[in-house]
Amino acid sequence: MQAVSESKSGFVYSFGPFRLESANQLLFLNDRVISIPPRALSVLQLLVEYGGDLVTKALDCVSGEVGAAVSRALAPGGEMIVYGALSTHRQTDPNMLNIPLFARSVIYETKVVRGFWRPRWFATATPEDVRSALHEVIALVTKEVMTIPEGQPFPVEQVAEAARLAEAPAHGGKPTLTFR
Repeated sequence: MQAVSESKSGFVYSFGPFRLESANQLLFLNDRVISIPPRALSVLQLLVEYGGDLVTKALDCVSGEVGAAVSRALAPGGEMIVYGALSTHRQTDPNMLNIPLFARSVIYETKVVRGFWRPRWFATATPEDVRSALHEVIALVTKEVMTIPEGQPFPVEQVAEAARLAEAPAHGGKPTLTFR
């Protein structure tokens, strides 16, 4: 059971011996601050905010411990799709490519974890499936159910600079080539 209160600095969620201060991004066990990675804290905050609603579908573009936390949050029979794994073509730490899963979750709770790689899907999907998926995405964007993050525009003449930016860590948005 969880209690929610509102303070000047945002919502405070209390569950068992834990307290999550959303605005301050702090998690407490009794009165002691617990240090957890920011993305894991964000996942926890989402789960607490949806308190009691079952998570049956999840997307994981990170992998590692965050992916493990997402898989643990799934309801029995839930499904998680992994599609990013921290840009694995540049990842040098093999531990970041692992998602530590509990056998109990997969066996007894029948949770499913599967991968999705867009280039493979485009290569194997029928043209009708591709058209249908694109129409669905366009409809979701039109209804503002889904947003597409803005890219950083580059004139096509600066393609080399755009490629360098794409390979840089924390580049602040995917480079988008513009044609004028």
